[in-house]
Amino acid sequence: MGQLRIIKGIPVARGLALGRVHVVRARPKDEPTWSVTAEEVDREDDRLEKTIDLTGEKLRRRQSLVAAQSGAKDAEILSVHRMLLQDPGSRRRVESCIRDQRINAEAAVQQLASRYRIGLICNTGYTGGRVLRQVLARHGLRAYAQHPLLNALNIDSTFYRPQTAQQLAHQAAEVPESFRFVVKAYTGLTTAPDTPRAQQRGIEPVFLDPAYAERRVITPLVTGLGSKLGAVLFQFSPLGYRYTRSPETFVARLREFLTALPRGPVYAVELRDPEILGAQYEDALAAAGAVHCSTVHPRMPPVDRQVRDRGREAMVIRWMLRAGDDYESAGARFAPFNRIQEPDKLSRSRIAALVKRGLSSGCDVYVMAANNAEGSAPLSLFDLATAISPPSSK
Repeated sequence: MGQLRIIKGIPVARGLALGRVHVVRARPKDEPTWSVTAEEVDREDDRLEKTIDLTGEKLRRRQSLVAAQSGAKDAEILSVHRMLLQDPGSRRRVESCIRDQRINAEAAVQQLASRYRIGLICNTGYTGGRVLRQVLARHGLRAYAQHPLLNALNIDSTFYRPQTAQQLAHQAAEVPESFRFVVKAYTGLTTAPDTPRAQQRGIEPVFLDPAYAERRVITPLVTGLGSKLGAVLFQFSPLGYRYTRSPETFVARLREFLTALPRGPVYAVELRDPEILGAQYEDALAAAGAVHCSTVHPRMPPVDRQVRDRGREAMVIRWMLRAGDDYESAGARFAPFNRIQEPDKLSRSRIAALVKRGLSSGCDVYVMAANNAEGSAPLSLFDLATAISPPSSK
């Protein structure tokens, strides 16, 4: 008789089950890269086609097995995997990468996958459905990062208090090299000091202060997260009439602020005042090498009409709250956030179109979702993945 081994895991249901144990270790893998000659490009395309067909068939069989054993709902995630795998647009981009860069198929696929990142907006704790919360409560960020579709996280708690480099490094150690964090900068940098919000909450008066931003926000982020820092997000609360009546004044200050920050990280700006949008705002971002964060929010125009396309710049999108809603009401209606309760199909289709355009132009794309968008951020993201890669005819 073999040696007794005790394996600890996460139960998905109460009770006792007898059966064969399967130990799965999900670890991200960096695929090797090698050069191919012009004559070998067709061979790599053939390898890609055969691998897609073989993997698609394996996923189809596994989906049927899961559906038979656990139900069609549990098997839906494998349907999303098949859709992503068989998306003709993604395949064309991989083939172009093989041809243009003269690299092997594995490396070309990994390049494409690394440009599209989706994740949850995390404030005081990890949010999502009941099972996801149980997993994260027990195993934290390491468990979250092993999900095949969740390869980024929006840290929102730093909006209220900056984290130290040591705190950030601890989080970075929990995730693979391909994972990325979108981190919200401290609210004092983005809240006008004469607004009621700043005065009522005692927010530190460091509005658009580049020295404070570098010392307390940027340096700890770069030191703690390193290459896993995806973007630094400056989310401006409503600025008040003083700034919205003359947007050019604010835009000039914003440009000076962003230009003074250390080069290297992606800086994204999210607004709550549509009056600021326009050519001057976009020119200011471009001059500083920053990008606009397109957001689904009641105070802002539709997510796909906030700024013009900017080619190969990084694209940051946050799916927050539908038009006409508010956080308190949505939170009360949607708790415990374990299912989509009010689908926002219009916002989903707009975000999907933005993502497709971004990937087609070759830029990095980050999409972050909140529970208050539809009722469950993880499920919103899974449905978004389906919208981006619709079912193939195969």
